[in-house]
Amino acid sequence: MPEVERVRFVPPEEWAEAMAACLSTEGFPAEVTPDGGVQRQVAAGQAMASDIASYVCNAKYPMDPQYEVKLNESQLRYLYKYYNNSLVPCLEDEGFRIPRAPSLQVFIDSYGTPDAWTPYASLVGQPIVGWIELNDACPQNPDGLFGGLE
Repeated sequence: MPEVERVRFVPPEEWAEAMAACLSTEGFPAEVTPDGGVQRQVAAGQAMASDIASYVCNAKYPMDPQYEVKLNESQLRYLYKYYNNSLVPCLEDEGFRIPRAPSLQVFIDSYGTPDAWTPYASLVGQPIVGWIELNDACPQNPDGLFGGLE
């Protein structure tokens, strides 16, 4: 694999946009999908080159490590409150159906597992137009969540 110099760390809400732009620059036209993923065009016989481009782009724009650290209980309580008091109403105002939140304890116990409840996970299967705009209007994480809350 080629040596790659990191350009910058990206937060989760910017990852898809950074990857799509980078892949396009690397010669594989890509775009952010309505669900926040990345879709690219790969010509026949270009799978290896596409994989190398993915490696390069992930090395240039890796996810910020602060988002990979397990949240402590105080952060999880803060996140739960944000989800219920701000994010769910915002997503509902945008026309999405969000199921009722589990109890705080179930939320804490299941966070980081496949059974975890998040308002954005509830959007799977619902039509989304303008993923980036939705994330701007209804941020997935509250300000200060990764700011050293104890």
